Amino acid sequence: MLQLQQVFWLLKSYGKERWSNRRLTGETMENFEQYTDEELIEQMHAGRTEVENYLINKYKGLVLKKAHVMFLAGGETEDLIQEGMIGLFKAIRDFDATKEVSFYHFAKLCISRQMYHAIEASQRLKHAPLNSYVSFFEETGKEGGITLEDVLEADTDQD
Repeated sequence: MLQLQQVFWLLKSYGKERWSNRRLTGETMENFEQYTDEELIEQMHAGRTEVENYLINKYKGLVLKKAHVMFLAGGETEDLIQEGMIGLFKAIRDFDATKEVSFYHFAKLCISRQMYHAIEASQRLKHAPLNSYVSFFEETGKEGGITLEDVLEADTDQD
């Protein structure tokens, strides 16, 4: 299983490559292409770790496709891609072959939900005061170098 540090390393390395079509060696890919996704997940759970990389490469196109049709307020498409990749990692980790669903549909659902969750979180007003603060020490351009601190001090001096 991927550890959290590995997830962030993979996301960082994918970002450096600008999401190019990096593939595994031909021999390894051919070996994986003969199996269904469900069989590959079973192999991964049995300890074959290179399966994870194959599935990530196979489904990153789905992540990119979904990310480019969504909008994240205050963010970029790459932020959505990152959220989608996290959803893909969760799909790979949590897939249960005993359920009557294909891995493709499960991964598609996990990716979409992770992205929608990020979009919902960006629209919450919970952190609005922190995001729209006014500094006491920053000079305003309209009054010619007066800070909010100066205005408040002048106001208390008049009382």
